[in-house]
Amino acid sequence: MDAGCATTDSRHDLLVHHSGPCHINKLPYDALSHVFLASLTSSVSRPNIRSSPVVLGRICRSWRKLSLEMPLLWNRIVGMAIIPPHLQDEASMTAELEKDILAFDEYLARSQRSPLDIFMLYVTPGVDTPPPYFVTKVSAIVLKILPHSQQWRNIILNIPDESAQTIFSQLASGVPRLTSLMVSEPNIIHQRPTLQINLSSAHQLECLHILVPTEINWSITVMHQMRELDVKPTSVSSFLQCIDQCPSLTSVEFRGDVRTMSEPLTEFHIRRLSSLVKIRLDELDQNLFSGLLDSLHLPVLKQLDLRVTGGVSDSSSFLRFLTQSQPPLKILSIIVPGMRTAELIHFLRHIPLLTVLRTDMAYFSDDIIQQFLIPSSIHAGSVLCPNLMSLWLLGKTEGACHSAAKVVVHRWHNASERIARIRQVWVSGWEWLSFLHCDGIIKCSEEGLQLSRSASWINYCEIMKFLPFSILIPLITGKTGQFETELPS
Repeated sequence: MDAGCATTDSRHDLLVHHSGPCHINKLPYDALSHVFLASLTSSVSRPNIRSSPVVLGRICRSWRKLSLEMPLLWNRIVGMAIIPPHLQDEASMTAELEKDILAFDEYLARSQRSPLDIFMLYVTPGVDTPPPYFVTKVSAIVLKILPHSQQWRNIILNIPDESAQTIFSQLASGVPRLTSLMVSEPNIIHQRPTLQINLSSAHQLECLHILVPTEINWSITVMHQMRELDVKPTSVSSFLQCIDQCPSLTSVEFRGDVRTMSEPLTEFHIRRLSSLVKIRLDELDQNLFSGLLDSLHLPVLKQLDLRVTGGVSDSSSFLRFLTQSQPPLKILSIIVPGMRTAELIHFLRHIPLLTVLRTDMAYFSDDIIQQFLIPSSIHAGSVLCPNLMSLWLLGKTEGACHSAAKVVVHRWHNASERIARIRQVWVSGWEWLSFLHCDGIIKCSEEGLQLSRSASWINYCEIMKFLPFSILIPLITGKTGQFETELPS
């Protein structure tokens, strides 16, 4: 018998043995329900008939019946519309938003009393003010979820300010299940209205990311469950109140703006946060730089991001912070224009455990780099940053580029049990080619040194938990301004 006949017979035998009911239908309902739950995707996408849970109800009557009896299949609700300026066709956009309204209705009904995870992304990139029809339809979708606030668990929003404020107002009525609230800004506007939010009833809240100017009312509630706080407060005092209300924080991010920069610190006392391991203080001026560092005592801090936008004339508060907290810092990003090289070197002497350093390349010069080099037996001495393994260099300074390369090559060839080898170097695009052509860099790269000019600092530090949705969604779906919503049947 030739191979073709053998193949035909094999296919015939397969069909004979598998004629009749599919074996998966013989599974007990509890086992099949686990299969259904495992079929849910983790990506953020609008409902459609080609993926779970909608597709499960289109296979057969028994699957449809089971899927409709499983509220946990329907408690994750996604609404999404990214409308760039060239696609703002009111008729078609209105039709798509109407689909979302109906989809929210169906999902909310089928989820019954389950805790709800709601993702709402409705943005018009490149447009400061979204069109009225867009705001009206998004508001209609918001009104669908308001009666279910007692079930809210994880809420992620990137929606017009008016709709966000409507949701914020609902929080005061009670959100006993809310564990995560993330709000990004739909459009970058230099001066936007301040929103008001009352979180006094959100006792289970663990993660709060609000990247629009917001005044938070905590009342007298102490948020013992709160672990992550990322806010854009309207004043320094409101930020410090957030710190006071959340004693168990492990991660904090603060972003200054013209409002916080214009307000001096009127009250001064030190806040000790015994659980905080990561803090990012961004867009600071001199007053914020000094005031915040002098107000914080962080004895277990492992990662610190500092960025000053206007420059500083006095960086002594950073030394006071290091002396007072004595944190076991391992990751430091310090972008502080105006800080002298001698000051940075002095600061680094107080951080012996540092493994990752991100700073301006201009701090490296032939005179300074001697402190990073492993001394000879004749000229013994302590090595600066002996545990350094990753170096991130920003800026454009050709002479400093060559000096930094000398440090990398020297530590690569002279590492020991006490002095670590620098294994990864990120160089900003301006100096990338110059760095590659420095003596010894190519050879170290061939031996395993990792070189990059495109790596993301945020990704590297594993803190990309909430990017603006206008960036996040295209990365996930590969689509912008396209609609794939199909209503559950």
